[in-house]
Amino acid sequence: MHGMHSIPMIKKPSHHSGVAGSMFAPRPPRTSRSLLQILAAFACLLFLYYRNWLPILPSFYTSSSDIRPANATLGFGALVVVSGADSPRLDRLIQAANVTGLELQVPPQPKWTDQDVINFRSSSESNIGLGSVLAWLGHNKAIQWFLDSGLETALILEDDIDFDVNIRTKQAPITQAAIRELISRPQPNTSSTHRYASPKKYPWGHTTAWDLLYLGHCGDYLNSLEDGLGVGHHHPSNLTMIPNVQAPDSTVPKRFDLHPFTASLLSALDVPEGSRLVHESRWPLCTFGYALTRASASLLVSTLAPPREPSWEGTRAYDVAILKACRENLKQPLTGNPDIDATIENPRTNPSLRCVSVQPELFHHMEGSSLIASVEEAQGAEVFRPPVDVAGWEQVWWRRESANINCGFWDGELLFRDEKKGDAGPGEGFQGTIAQGREMAMDDGDWKRLADRRKDVAKGRCAKKRIMEAEEAQKKKVKQ
Repeated sequence: MHGMHSIPMIKKPSHHSGVAGSMFAPRPPRTSRSLLQILAAFACLLFLYYRNWLPILPSFYTSSSDIRPANATLGFGALVVVSGADSPRLDRLIQAANVTGLELQVPPQPKWTDQDVINFRSSSESNIGLGSVLAWLGHNKAIQWFLDSGLETALILEDDIDFDVNIRTKQAPITQAAIRELISRPQPNTSSTHRYASPKKYPWGHTTAWDLLYLGHCGDYLNSLEDGLGVGHHHPSNLTMIPNVQAPDSTVPKRFDLHPFTASLLSALDVPEGSRLVHESRWPLCTFGYALTRASASLLVSTLAPPREPSWEGTRAYDVAILKACRENLKQPLTGNPDIDATIENPRTNPSLRCVSVQPELFHHMEGSSLIASVEEAQGAEVFRPPVDVAGWEQVWWRRESANINCGFWDGELLFRDEKKGDAGPGEGFQGTIAQGREMAMDDGDWKRLADRRKDVAKGRCAKKRIMEAEEAQKKKVKQ
């Protein structure tokens, strides 16, 4: 392998009496030899049985020079943004996409009416909040756009996400390789040709080997938050029986800079510092960014999370519907044999999704006002901040970074445009990456700042300190 050399193993010569100086050990008795063969065969069987659950430390991460940047859609058919026509949050996302060279698609969302909400709810006694209904319909609309596009995969993104400046150059390629390795293990109804598909054609692995990739979420803590998490609750053995890959990634924040829940979980599981954990999903929360195939998208809009209230009890939000579909896949499938199926304690009785979680996540929402919460409050409902946001807010404010993001856009230092300018044509000759359906007014200063930000990204550096110092120097110069 490039950059690595194998070292031949040399055995020390045996000094057994009668064969002094021989390079070979004496032949053991026949019965002893037979016992060793049986033990070796048993060990092989154990390995083959448990190999799907053994953690893998990828051997292909030899140096940063081996990592090839992802394309403008991070290896998916499209990056599809869920955003209303009047969303105040989209402008920042478009700027971040321009800095990092991402290409976004923002399908137009209709103005949802009272009748749309009534049609969604199963009855007048439905307890799903208005904000959750609108968010659900918005996700459904974005997924339908993907299905209509004819593309093979899509990454669905909410419009208030934040991400690292290295998302294309380092994070996506490393995560792609880790997921490919994870799903390359034998799976039911999947041919070896598909499992080991070309990384160039299938950067995230063949689409027959996965249904949903959780690249942006607010935690997969392996169990409900009510059951506790992290040090004192989880142990390395909790990870042993879960298919997982631990991929070295220099862009992962230091353990003390990770969200308190994430830091405690990874410490309890004994995941090395500077590693990104990729594993079979267990209890994924939130849908900041998730990838779909055509098959899984079709299943979502038709059965698992259609634009109507589901029959699954306790499903009050879109992300909960997806969580349940992922957890359903963990149950033992029915065999069709009544005698055998009668013995299954927790059978899989509903359609499900094969889900993969990435921790720390690549996308996290920016702290700020929640559109869902704002709608709920306007309806007179009592709104509480999610426990994950409450636990991470002090750290976000202190670091000036979104949770689990090392060098992102939340503090505004890497943005290049005055957000007060409003939307207008950027002018003739615009070559930047712009979200479909949204253009921005640009002046000479904006262009220069954008060019500078792109140079920093190309060099893989977080230039926030340099940017702030330059801006302060410019202010002093103007005053003089």
